[in-house]
Amino acid sequence: MWSPSLGDQVSLVSVTAQGAELTEPVPAVDLTDGSSVAVIGASPGYPHQLAPDYYVGIVPDGVARVAWTFANVQGKHPYVVNATAANNVVVAPFHSPTPSLLRATWYAADGAVVPTSDDALLHAIAARQSIQRKRIIRQDAHIRYRPARALLAAFAVFNVTSRTGVKVAGLKISHPALSSLPLAILSITGHADNPRFSPELDPKDIRQATTRSGVSVWIIPGARSLCAAEVDKPRFSLLGRGAAMACSRDIASAVSDGSGISSGYPGGVTWHYGVLPNTKPTLTIRTGPHSHKTIHPSDGVYIYRTGG
Repeated sequence: MWSPSLGDQVSLVSVTAQGAELTEPVPAVDLTDGSSVAVIGASPGYPHQLAPDYYVGIVPDGVARVAWTFANVQGKHPYVVNATAANNVVVAPFHSPTPSLLRATWYAADGAVVPTSDDALLHAIAARQSIQRKRIIRQDAHIRYRPARALLAAFAVFNVTSRTGVKVAGLKISHPALSSLPLAILSITGHADNPRFSPELDPKDIRQATTRSGVSVWIIPGARSLCAAEVDKPRFSLLGRGAAMACSRDIASAVSDGSGISSGYPGGVTWHYGVLPNTKPTLTIRTGPHSHKTIHPSDGVYIYRTGG
């Protein structure tokens, strides 16, 4: 990921009875990234802890101590790990089996806050993603799959041809160009084939629906199926933005019932996305433990949330 022009990289190697582990190597320009915190020690694949684990981080000159704030996967129950730096390395006992870093604060010897920055990392990620995006778009341009005619005729959403989008009852629906799609969506549609089932998608005929608050679903037709995809909403800066997709069993089931997907965290908010055919204009959704509501999605597209 890093350009060779940035010079040598630095990493930490931990050695235990089970083997050795290497933290992600980074060049000097990225040593200001406070979120570079790793867990080293006993191999996480072992059923029992055979050795203690540690939080570790590499810090530049001038950093005397750090405060790392962790939380569970729901972003709740935060706890702070305070540790001192020695010879540009911070080591602290590991306290949680599933830590998620919320923030990192660095302090100088006099207590002043030392600024951190992940600009170099973001720049490197953007450069790599640009290369990946161009490669996927070139591949998608040569796809010969065409959506089933019955599929296109069964859903109002495919009547939208505007690149910029049209507004319908709280949603903006568009027929986006491949170049405007998020990399996560490009990647997941480009790897939709598997030995057991291939929806034979045509990304060029994708439709996007977005709420006023910016939540989106992508509807992708194929020669053998209809899929709905969403981009994950990471709770923490260390987690990348991936995508998830669900597809109908076949064309007949799509024309009959549509396609949809749900995404969320245990104990938190769950988002529901999907599209209904013209012959099924309503959807009954759960609004509480013992309550339901019938909705009439615009152009068949629905996005709603439960829980939280």
